[in-house]
Amino acid sequence: MPLNLPSEPLEMFTQINSLPPLMRADAANAYVGKTVEWDLTFVDGDETAPGRAHLVFRSGSTGVRMIMADASLEDYPYLRSLPSGEAVRVRGRIKNIDALCINLDLTELVLPKAAEAVH
Repeated sequence: MPLNLPSEPLEMFTQINSLPPLMRADAANAYVGKTVEWDLTFVDGDETAPGRAHLVFRSGSTGVRMIMADASLEDYPYLRSLPSGEAVRVRGRIKNIDALCINLDLTELVLPKAAEAVH
């Protein structure tokens, strides 16, 4: 099922949810493996294992839908002091999509230059 790769996560959810319910899983699976680069907002995170963090982001100012990824704290040490609400640019490959979440294999996480200097 060919779908255009949206430029924003909320567009992706909208495309998938515009389909009949029994076509949504196939549509979501069509995005798996695609590389995306999005401007997101950091919402939350947890250290899941020594040196590894599970990160939660959102796109836009409202909505329940989230984007999640795991990251190395060695590669991104500023994550330990990153406040909720910070803007970030996330690049990664889509692992899976469900009704409320897009999971990414993170390939790059970039803070705006001003925020990088603070953290």
